[in-house]
Amino acid sequence: MGVHYLVGLPLAPSFAPSGPRITRPFEARLLTMTLLFLPSSYYAVVFSPALSFSHYYHISNVIMLVSLPLLYLSFIGHLKPLWFSGMSQASQLKWTRRLGHAGAFLFIGCFEYRVIFHSFTAYIHADPPYSYIGVTIFLYSFYIVFTFALPMVSQALTTAPSVSPILRLLIHGFSL
Repeated sequence: MGVHYLVGLPLAPSFAPSGPRITRPFEARLLTMTLLFLPSSYYAVVFSPALSFSHYYHISNVIMLVSLPLLYLSFIGHLKPLWFSGMSQASQLKWTRRLGHAGAFLFIGCFEYRVIFHSFTAYIHADPPYSYIGVTIFLYSFYIVFTFALPMVSQALTTAPSVSPILRLLIHGFSL
């Protein structure tokens, strides 16, 4: 992700700001595809002797490794991470948000399976089908509420005069 952030975004050269971009579109596409598929491919190669997709454990690991780069692309959406596609700024922002929501839904489902249902089932006091349904409804509804409330909270915090710069940075992300 760091290499994509440093090299894959549309940066102008320091000595000739009006010159061509540092990274060409082909290189940016290659970096983005590497960002999306290298972690899951690496997992498949490293765990190939024990890899069995009949176990949901490995499937959830691969899905989590695909969803995290989608969340990253959504987080840096204002920096035009899909600049090589030829889409407008508004279309890029819309697509990165969609990818981020898809990544978040996948990540929440895998997190639910890997962490909550395997480690914390003793603390959920409900019968198994109802506990799964209740936890799933809670996590996804929390995500939906968080998604709708975050723009209002960020607007309120940025208009307040006493907001720390670190808090502004966490809410709006990094900008070049």
